[in-house]
Amino acid sequence: METFAPTPTDLGINWVDWNPCPPDKDMGLWGAVSLMTSGPVAVRSPIATTHFPDASLQTAELTVRAEVNNATDHPVEGRLEGTVAGIPISQSVRLAAGEERTISFAPSDFPQLRIEHPQIWWPVDQGAHPLQTLTLRFLLNGSVSDEQTSRFGIREVNSELTAKGYRLFRVNQRPILIRGAGWSQDMLLRQQPERVAEEFRMVHDMHLNTIRLEGKMETDEFFHLADEQGFLVIAGWCCCDHWEHWDKWTPDTLNVATASLTSQILRIRSHPSLIAWFNGSDNPPPANVETAYLKVLEQTHWPNAIVSSASRSTNYRERSEWGQDDWPVRFCRAFLLARRYEVRRGLWIQHRDQPRTGNSLSAESEEDVAA
Repeated sequence: METFAPTPTDLGINWVDWNPCPPDKDMGLWGAVSLMTSGPVAVRSPIATTHFPDASLQTAELTVRAEVNNATDHPVEGRLEGTVAGIPISQSVRLAAGEERTISFAPSDFPQLRIEHPQIWWPVDQGAHPLQTLTLRFLLNGSVSDEQTSRFGIREVNSELTAKGYRLFRVNQRPILIRGAGWSQDMLLRQQPERVAEEFRMVHDMHLNTIRLEGKMETDEFFHLADEQGFLVIAGWCCCDHWEHWDKWTPDTLNVATASLTSQILRIRSHPSLIAWFNGSDNPPPANVETAYLKVLEQTHWPNAIVSSASRSTNYRERSEWGQDDWPVRFCRAFLLARRYEVRRGLWIQHRDQPRTGNSLSAESEEDVAA
């Protein structure tokens, strides 16, 4: 395998104003690489989502989905079966040669997925965070072709704009105040589970309930800890680099971006800690990019809030040459962090006698804190 350092026009990990950039720009493989095998039909990315029909929360309606793929050159017929929160489910499935499809179990067709008196997952400081188990396997000619297991929480996330134009999040139909901050991985992308556990304890000691990931999707261990401890996570793309240089994108760039979004959403969508995905950071994407993103989020059944950007900045429209019809399709759904950054000088020191200037990491002004 030959690796190259990312260039300014690559969609990769860029530390922008989060960290000084490592000399090798974090090139190469930095995470674990696993070779997964299966029988003729593979099962991937199982997910169980929740809907509460009313505010009593006494009944939870679960919907189960998984991606199945027939790797053979001929049609196959088998059975997708398993358990969700201890409830057995099963249905027959027919796949064409090479077909990949999302298989769903809805409560309208499987009434056992309506659970009475469920064990509800709540955010930190709001209640307990019990996790349930979802296991799905594909049976072909009486043998298990593939099996996958994931953990999930019985919880529902919704969001809306208030009359003043701010975004309100609800978890299990109850409004929640988002108290969060940006999170940065180790600069060299070293995986250190003990350190991450200590950092989660610091987040709790700071009385925060939300962590924001800007373009750096973190490890599986991170998401497992967030699920277990009830912390909320907001994820999305990065600012200030090629992820937001849309006027320099080619059709191939958009293909890489949507493929990246697909793989990441399928990876993280089952975690109860995730509450929102940001399609942009400092700026909302133009209509063609955001439309492509929204299509991916719909096709992958993202169960949480979708937000255009982390600010109400109009910089991108002002510097673009596109017309009104190209204005971002979800600009009205921006997060409205109008004064998210306060510039403070002299924060980075490269050499002892050579101070460098930089910006603080998503710092809030004193006025914002008081508000």
